[in-house]
Amino acid sequence: MSEELQMRVTGKEEFGKFKTVEALIKRTNIERPAQADRDELRRLLQENPRMWKWAGDVSRRATDHVIKTYSGKSALSEESQQRAVELMREEYGHKDAPPLERMLIEQIIISWLCLNSLTVAHTSKTYESHNTETGLYWDRRLTNAQRRFTRAVESLAKVRALTAAARMAESRTEKQIGGTVRQLKAVAS
Repeated sequence: MSEELQMRVTGKEEFGKFKTVEALIKRTNIERPAQADRDELRRLLQENPRMWKWAGDVSRRATDHVIKTYSGKSALSEESQQRAVELMREEYGHKDAPPLERMLIEQIIISWLCLNSLTVAHTSKTYESHNTETGLYWDRRLTNAQRRFTRAVESLAKVRALTAAARMAESRTEKQIGGTVRQLKAVAS
């Protein structure tokens, strides 16, 4: 997209801010950035939490990296996998989940992507004639990926079960307190 078109789409003021931020990022993406630039970057991130939350989201970066690595140059594969990941986030309730559950959902997604890409690699490497060492290597990699995926799923299930149990216990306590308050009111009257 040309700069002129970007300016018309985003508005002159927003485009100017974008270009300023882009220049600052270029100046700080070096081995020893100037302290003034670093301070300006900190101020910018402090004023724009969405920016640092997006840039610092390591789980999403890892997910994107796995997808790009597996997809290679296929835009169709990359876009399809991105949509599958977004659907999984939705199905697991990522948006409304507490922070710990969101982290576990991201681990499920990453381990699911790795497991499936390793399954494809395992199949292609062990389908043709191969020596025992190669077969064992790919079997170990696939088994480890299966374990990581299973642990992530089990961890989320445990956290959700514990959360549900805590809510039930809290509800029972509230009912008991409510009953005790009613009894005290009855005795007092």
